[in-house]
Amino acid sequence: MTDDHTLKYEQPILDSFKKLGKNPRGHQLADIHYIIEAYLDRGKSKVILSAPTGSGKSIIGAVVADVLHTLQGEVGEEGSFILMGTNILATQYAETFDGVRDFLQVKGSGNYQCNALSTFIEPVFADSCCEGDMRRSKEADLAQIVSKYCGKCEFAYIKKAKHKARHLITNYSYFFVDRLYTFQHAHRTITVWDEAHTVNDAFAEHCAVFVSDKRLTQIAEEIGTNLNITDLGVFTFLKKFKADIASNSIDESNYMTYLQKLLTFYKNVEDIAKTMAKSYLSSDLKLYSKLSKLGKKYGDMACKIGDLMTYNYEHILEVKPKEKELIVKPIFVGEMFQQLVNSKYQLFMSATVSGPLLIDTLGLNPAEVEFIKLPPYFPVDNKKMVFLNIDKFNYLSMKDPKVQTKIVNACVKLSNRHIDEGESGIILTPSFDVTEMVSDKLRKDVKLFQHERGTKLAPLVEKFKKCDEPSVLISPSMFEGLSLDDDLSRFQIFIKCPYASLGEKRVKYIADRHPQLYQLQTILRIIQGAGRSVRSEEDYATTYMLDGFLSQIWKSYLNEWKDEFSVSYQTLI
Repeated sequence: MTDDHTLKYEQPILDSFKKLGKNPRGHQLADIHYIIEAYLDRGKSKVILSAPTGSGKSIIGAVVADVLHTLQGEVGEEGSFILMGTNILATQYAETFDGVRDFLQVKGSGNYQCNALSTFIEPVFADSCCEGDMRRSKEADLAQIVSKYCGKCEFAYIKKAKHKARHLITNYSYFFVDRLYTFQHAHRTITVWDEAHTVNDAFAEHCAVFVSDKRLTQIAEEIGTNLNITDLGVFTFLKKFKADIASNSIDESNYMTYLQKLLTFYKNVEDIAKTMAKSYLSSDLKLYSKLSKLGKKYGDMACKIGDLMTYNYEHILEVKPKEKELIVKPIFVGEMFQQLVNSKYQLFMSATVSGPLLIDTLGLNPAEVEFIKLPPYFPVDNKKMVFLNIDKFNYLSMKDPKVQTKIVNACVKLSNRHIDEGESGIILTPSFDVTEMVSDKLRKDVKLFQHERGTKLAPLVEKFKKCDEPSVLISPSMFEGLSLDDDLSRFQIFIKCPYASLGEKRVKYIADRHPQLYQLQTILRIIQGAGRSVRSEEDYATTYMLDGFLSQIWKSYLNEWKDEFSVSYQTLI
């Protein structure tokens, strides 16, 4: 990194810290300066930043964005998009800068309640908003509603404020919608992609086209009830589509023909719903809003198919006759990333992001990219990783009663050892079946919080955090997004190497054609999971690895994060 005594951008960086109400800590000043140099002195338009837990990625991203806009922003150009995977993460990020004028969080319209249309019993949200049409109407009653409610509406405020906000915080999905469908936002100086290792999966899920027997049945009921469609040809089309999925008649040779027909169908429904909606604007606002929302829904579904045909991105087709479901899903963002670019600079950040991963999957020009890996900030002895190599686990071996006994005995022995020391911890399992298997034995010995199938993890985590005695939290859903500081968790048990399931066709496609990438994604998940219980320089925890494949993949040359842990190989006694 750059010598602290020769930081030519030091003053703008310090000015931004002051503006944000923060002070640089540790190596942040030098780290941020090095990133700024990559853009302004080394001519890079994209920086991939691997920043370990404790480096303060939120602050680094915000300061880099603010400094770059101060030094490079053009007239009429806003500062930044700062992107997270979910609204929850975006809210946490926004709370970091609560009260700072230049930062604004924006969500999709379905997150804002409409007071003009809502009742105590039936809330209505801004995805049914009709303010624009009401303002254009000459009806006195509508003008009165606009005057009473719309001026105080949070959604209306956000719609205006988002075009003036220097730094806009939102989630990936909102950003994808804006860049692919609406293009509502002005050009920005920089886009900050936090948790950038999830960009491809987030894009794949957002753009996926799902068609199923259940969904087509719901569509038939929905349009028949709400749109008064009597054309038997419409329902014949839906019925045939369902039958052809179930009979496995749709394959690589004809699926685009089916999707083209579905695209036309969705567009027709969208037009009918919007036309009907306008006829109720003056007489029935509730019905107007309901039909407008319905039109938007079918318009969005049409857009996903339209994107596939327009951009022709690399994708998989998966037809599941047994489940009566058809899925078309992107493999990587690839060349479509250029459709998403809305700024001259891009900053990709994560504790587990790889330069080759993003360069290859986003189709970036390596000459425009600089990869920066910050050194560990936590003492490695506080992040102990113990490989026990109980056995090598795979789908078949884990059905063996002898292997199951080894897993259960190891979890019980390790948990009891820490519980006896007054320490709580977590067990990361590969599935709910394994969670149940271990829990049945474990609950006899310790205070247990078991994540059960069909329930949400968050409420269980809150109960675990509030427990006043040593306890164990067990779940298959704790590899990311969970923070268990200090005494909340002093040990972690990884049961099985977290390979993504090859039963999913997109994953199998990646594993077959990009084996190194498949392996790298597994390593990233291990690093993410191992970071749940050490959240500060003083914090510490021990992570136990049971699966022999875990130690095997840990030694891979692709693992750039080995230096963040103190590793040992032991036998469980």
